[in-house]
Amino acid sequence: MSSPNPNFEEVLTELKAARTKVESLTKELNAERRHRQNERTQFEKVVAEINNDVNLQLKRRLLDASSSTTEPLDRTDPEVKIIDQHTHLQSKVTTTNSCSFTVEIHDEPQAILEALKNDNQMKGFYQKVLRQDVVYWSFLLSTMKSCDLVVKLQVEKLDSGNEIVIKVCSVDDALYHLPTSPHSAASKQFRLLLKEGVILLRPLPFGQTSFTFTAQVDFGEIKTNMRTRQTTIVATTSVITNAKRGTSVTRLGKKSNSSKGGVTKSSFSASAEAGKANEVFCKIAKLFYNRFQKEDTIDAMKKLDFKNIIPNATPLTEAEHYQIAKAVELVDLVSSRAKRVVGTVNDFVEKFIHHPDDGGKMWAMTVANMDVSAVDLFTDLWLLDTFENRRENKRAAIREVWYNLDGTRGLQYAKSIGLPGFQDRLFKTWVTWEKRPNENGRHTYIISISPLEDYNGTHHEVTGAEKCVEATSRGVQVIKELTDNTCEWIRAQQADLKLSSAIPSSVIELVVMKEMASSDVCQDKYRRNGKEVDLERVADLSQVMRARRGTPLMEDQAAVFERCLSMAKDAVTGDDEDWKLKVLGWEDLDSPFPDVKMWIKYVDGKKEGQKRKQEEVKKKKKERSVATGRGVAIVDCSAEEVAALVMDYCSNERMRKSRENGHPARLTLRKEARENENTVATVKKMPAFLDNREFVARQIRTADKEGRMMVAIESVNDVVDYGVKLRKTRGFTRGLWIGEDLPSRGGAKQCRVIYIAQLDAGGVIPTWLVDKEVPQALSSVQEVVDEFRQDDRIDAAVRVGLSELMEERWGEEVYSEGEQLLIDKGKATIKAIVGSANLKVLESGDPLVTLKTAYLENDKLVTGIAESVVDGKLEEVAAFECLKMSREATRNFHRKGGIRNIVKKTRKFP
Repeated sequence: MSSPNPNFEEVLTELKAARTKVESLTKELNAERRHRQNERTQFEKVVAEINNDVNLQLKRRLLDASSSTTEPLDRTDPEVKIIDQHTHLQSKVTTTNSCSFTVEIHDEPQAILEALKNDNQMKGFYQKVLRQDVVYWSFLLSTMKSCDLVVKLQVEKLDSGNEIVIKVCSVDDALYHLPTSPHSAASKQFRLLLKEGVILLRPLPFGQTSFTFTAQVDFGEIKTNMRTRQTTIVATTSVITNAKRGTSVTRLGKKSNSSKGGVTKSSFSASAEAGKANEVFCKIAKLFYNRFQKEDTIDAMKKLDFKNIIPNATPLTEAEHYQIAKAVELVDLVSSRAKRVVGTVNDFVEKFIHHPDDGGKMWAMTVANMDVSAVDLFTDLWLLDTFENRRENKRAAIREVWYNLDGTRGLQYAKSIGLPGFQDRLFKTWVTWEKRPNENGRHTYIISISPLEDYNGTHHEVTGAEKCVEATSRGVQVIKELTDNTCEWIRAQQADLKLSSAIPSSVIELVVMKEMASSDVCQDKYRRNGKEVDLERVADLSQVMRARRGTPLMEDQAAVFERCLSMAKDAVTGDDEDWKLKVLGWEDLDSPFPDVKMWIKYVDGKKEGQKRKQEEVKKKKKERSVATGRGVAIVDCSAEEVAALVMDYCSNERMRKSRENGHPARLTLRKEARENENTVATVKKMPAFLDNREFVARQIRTADKEGRMMVAIESVNDVVDYGVKLRKTRGFTRGLWIGEDLPSRGGAKQCRVIYIAQLDAGGVIPTWLVDKEVPQALSSVQEVVDEFRQDDRIDAAVRVGLSELMEERWGEEVYSEGEQLLIDKGKATIKAIVGSANLKVLESGDPLVTLKTAYLENDKLVTGIAESVVDGKLEEVAAFECLKMSREATRNFHRKGGIRNIVKKTRKFP
C-alpha cells in the first residue's frame, strides 16, 4: 500500500486550525452580544424608572393643582372641627366654599374604590353608575331633606397602589338619563355641584381606610313647578341649562320680577352658604361610614393584636414599677378600711366606700367575679379607643387616648365628665400595666391610674381643655385569673372633682355611686349561664386538688380538722344500717329530698359536747338548741369535684337560691386566705318573731391517708360588714364533708358523700324548729347530687347489667314456694282473660298499644290487659319493669306529688 499524500495532511491541519479559530471568534461574538443585551436591559430599566418618576411627579402636580390639599385633616388645625368622636369624623370649611371631611372607613382602599364603581342602595344612600366613570349619588339627609349629585370619578394611584386618589367633579346631567331617586319624596331636595374635588383613600391599620373628601361646593335647592313640570335648581354660582329636561340653575336668592326669571343678588352670606354645604358634607361622611361599618370586626382585630403584644410588651420603666407598687398598696389599704355600700351585699358587684381619716378625698371600690377570661377583660379595659368604648362614652365631650408614651407601654388618657350645675371636669391621667404570675400558675393583671402630672415625660395637648376645670384621678384595677374563662375584678378609684368644700359629702357620694354603676354594666355584659360557669370553676378547682393531694395542713387548720373529726367520729362510718345508728344515738329524720338519707342527733344546748341519754333529752325539749345532722348520698362525680363545689360557697346557683329564699346575706369574706381555705358568712331568714341567724365559718379542704377528700367547717368570731345593721343572732356551726370515690357506672364517675353538720342556732328555740332547720342545713347534699346528676347513664347501666344477668341465668332460676305461687297465679289470670267471653277491646290513645278489659268469674273488679310490640329483647323489657327504684322512676314519683316510695328487696340477685 502506498503512503498518504503529504499535501492532503497539510490541508487537513490548516482546516482544523481554521475551525478552532472560527469557534473562538464565535464565542467572543456571543459574549459581546450578551454584554450589549445586558446594557440595553439596564438602559431600558433606568429609562422606565425615570418615566415612572416623571409620571409620578406629573400626577402629584396635577392633583396638587386640582385641590388645595390631598392630606387627611390635621386635628391640631384650629379650623378643623371634630364632628363625631365615635367615627373620628373631622371637617373643615372656608369662606371660599371649600369643604373637607376625614372619616375612618372599615375596609381596604381597593374595596372602597370598587364599591364606588358599582350600583348600591342602602338606608339613606343610593348609588347608580351612569357610565364607567360617571356616578349618580343620592343621600337622605333627614326625613324631609335629600341631596343628590352627578360626578365624574377619575382614579389616580400613588406609592405603588398603597394610596388611592380620586378626582371628583360635577358633570352636566343633561348628557345622562338620571334614575328616579328613592329619596325623591322628600319635601326639600338639594343639588351639590362640585368643583376641583379630590377623594384620598389612605390605608390604616386593621384593614381600615382614612377617607378624605375635599371640594369646592355650589349648594342649591331643587324646585319643581307643578304646572309646567319644570325643575329649577337654585344654586350659588354658575348656570347649567338642560333643555331636554327643562332644568335651569339660577343663583340662590330672591325671586326675580322678570317674567324670564332673571338672576338676583343672594340674600345669604358666603360663610352661611359654606356652613350649610359643610353640614351636608358631614352627613354624607356619616352615610359613607355606615355603608362600610364593621365596628365589631375592627375591635376584634385590635384585641387580638394587643393579646399578641402582651407577652413581648415593652419592659416597664423605673417610674412605672413605682406607680404599680403604689397601686397594689392602695388596694390593700382600701380593702381593709372601706365600708360596704348599703344594699349591695347580695349584688353581683360588691361596692365599698372609704373616707380617709385625714380628711382626704373618698375612695370607691368594686369587687366582682367576671364570667370572662382575665386576658380578655384586661384587653377590654386597656383598649380605650375601641368602638365599643366610644359608644359607652359617647356623652363625653372630650375623650382622647395616646398610646406608647415616649416609647413606653403607658398611655395618656383624657376624658371630660358633665356635672349638673357645674362646669365640666377634665381628667388627664397616666395609665400603665403589668402582668404578674400567681403561685398556682395563673396570672394577675394590674392597671395603674395616676394623674398626668406624675409622669415626667411628654404631655399631649387636649383640644377643648380650656372649657373645662381640670380634675385629678388616681386608682388601680386588678384582674386575677381564677379559671380559663373566669376572673376576679377589683377596681379602686379616687377622684378630686375640685368642688367647693361647702358641697355636702352625700352629693359627692351620689356622683361616685353613678361612676361605680359602670362596673355593674361591665359585669352584666360578660355574664353567662350560671350553671355553666359553676361547672367550669368546679372542674378547674378539682384538678388543682387532684394535683396537690398530700399537701400538709397548717397547725391551726389541723386543729380544726381534729375538732370536726371528734364531733363526727360515730358518724363517718359508711355503714348506714338504722339499728347501728340508733345505738349510737342517731334517729331517722324524714328527708324532704329523695336522693339523701338523713339522721339527727340532739345535744344539750347548755352543756355542748356532753353525752346524754335520749330519754333525758326528750324531757328537756325546750333546752335543745343544738342538733347534729347526718346526710348520705351517692353523687355522680369524683370526690374532688364534690369538695370543689362545697368550697365554691358563693357559686351562681347558690347565690340565686339565697336571693329567692329571701336570706339577707351570703358572701365570701375578703381576707388573706390560704389556697385551701375560705372564710364565708351567711345570714339565714328565720320564721316570724325570731331573729335571723348569722353564721361565719372557715372552710378548709384536704385529703386523708385513705384518699378521701374532706372539707372541715367551723365557726369563727369575725365581724362582718353587711352594709346595714341587721337584726340577727350569731349561731354556731361545725361540719365535715367526706367524699370517697366508688367504681364508675355507665361511664360516669361516682362517689359516696357523707355530710355531718352540727347546728347551734343560738338562743332557746322549739324542738320542731330545730327539726325543720336540720334538713335545710343538710340540703347542701341534695344540691351536690343535682349539680352532677347523670340519671340516664346510671339507669341504662343498671338495666343492661340486669338484662345480661337474666340472659346468662335463663332457666337456672330457683323460686321459693311463695314466689312460685305468685307466678302461677299471674299466668292463670292472663289465661282467663284471654279466654273470657266478655273480653272487650277499648279505644287506645296510642296506635301501638291495644287495650282490653274483662270481668272474671267471682271477681268484682275489672281486669285490664295491654298489648304492644317493643323494640327490645325480652330480658331488657323485664329489667326495665323490675327496676321500680330506678332514678328516673323515683324522680317522676316525687315530681307527681308522691311522698314516700318504699321498695325492699326480699332477696338479692345472685
